[in-house]
Amino acid sequence: MSCVALAWQGSISAAEGVSIQPALDGGGVRGILELIVLRYLQGYVAAELGTYVPVIEMFDLVVGTSTGGVIALGLAHCLWDISDCIAKFTHLASNIFVPRPLRTRPFFRHLFNHVYRTSVVEAAYMGLFSEKELLISGQRVSSIKVAVTAVSDISDYKEWLVRPDTYEQEVKVWEAARATSAAPTFFKPYTHNATGVVYKDGALKCNNPIRIADSERRSIWRSGNNSLDLHLSIGTGVNPDYFAKSPGNTDQKLKDVVQNYGRRNKTGIEVLIDIATDAVKSTMDSESEYESFRRDLHDEEVRKRYHRFNVRINDGQPMPSFDDYKHIKRLKDLAEKYCESEDVKLRLREVARILVSSNFYFEKKSWRRLSREWICQGALHSRLSAEALSMLLKKGLSFTVRTEGPANAGGEPEFEMTTTVPATIAPWPMSLEFTVSEASKDRRICIGVIFPEGLHCVISGFPRIIT
Repeated sequence: MSCVALAWQGSISAAEGVSIQPALDGGGVRGILELIVLRYLQGYVAAELGTYVPVIEMFDLVVGTSTGGVIALGLAHCLWDISDCIAKFTHLASNIFVPRPLRTRPFFRHLFNHVYRTSVVEAAYMGLFSEKELLISGQRVSSIKVAVTAVSDISDYKEWLVRPDTYEQEVKVWEAARATSAAPTFFKPYTHNATGVVYKDGALKCNNPIRIADSERRSIWRSGNNSLDLHLSIGTGVNPDYFAKSPGNTDQKLKDVVQNYGRRNKTGIEVLIDIATDAVKSTMDSESEYESFRRDLHDEEVRKRYHRFNVRINDGQPMPSFDDYKHIKRLKDLAEKYCESEDVKLRLREVARILVSSNFYFEKKSWRRLSREWICQGALHSRLSAEALSMLLKKGLSFTVRTEGPANAGGEPEFEMTTTVPATIAPWPMSLEFTVSEASKDRRICIGVIFPEGLHCVISGFPRIIT
């Protein structure tokens, strides 16, 4: 079994960093939680800018698993408005989770390997997405890179990326949605007719696609400055009380799902349902996967660029199952309560500022020596629209240049202020010139934005050595 990413590949200016939203977890109807978090983040971004800019357009890469993959395709590939996506998601859930009529009768219950009708599910996805549009080479309205995960019947457990060589072998957008969400016991696996590859729900191997996303980022941006500006991970809910319990050997449970898939006897079906239900209630160890990934990052400065939001299901009721669409209203209420908490509001606003500041990047034009100092000349660029940039600059931003100095007592590098320049409303790109000492020329430089309240965020691709 291998976790694969059905992926879009593109490029970015070497002067920029990579602002990345890599992880939208799987979780069936609980995907509504991700959308509510994004809706709140959208509000904070609009407040910082002073105008509306779709928050999804501030990302370079979006990766999702299962329901998170479907949301990623809608938001980043089709550029649906978040409110529109919430409406489409709610409608989709209420339409596809309709059991086969015969399966509700005891005698016929175990004649089917999957609960829900394939024809209904596929018709729903074709209605949501274009029936013929290709995922990679199709006519896209968005420049955002998108990848969704799925599990393929391969004997090993390595991760790999699917980018076919011919149009005939390519996956359509609706097929990518179908493949990433083909959860065993709920839906029939998806067979891609052009290649014969059979796909199952990506959540079986990587419900939190954080490692796939990191691999995809490195694959797309192999040259130039591919430093990470932001990693935003959003989960599909966690029950704090349940998560405190030992989840057992979840990886072995997931292997058993695939090995047992296809059995038609009562015991096999019941085992599959039990495993799937347990995986849902424990959120497929998505929290553990996120923390494990962060622990593997040895650079504390890089670790700080990773942010995760996961709504607490703490209202005393059981965690809604993968297909319980009747709980969507309850889930919305829980998500709104979570986003209104003081701690989460502060974190959402912090992420909004990082997103805004990462829309600026610096392009060096020259270094010249003057006595015992060096003068760097270049220009600040913005990826914002002219209207959004104008609204933001009218709020009174400044840009700072700091150079890396000696490490502090804890061994962490300190950055010393070199230059502060008020932002000009016009012209843009904005010229920027700063001076550094001979000793600082080959050290890292940090260019950042100072917001009106005095808060500081670095621009895209910094800190780094400007060669």
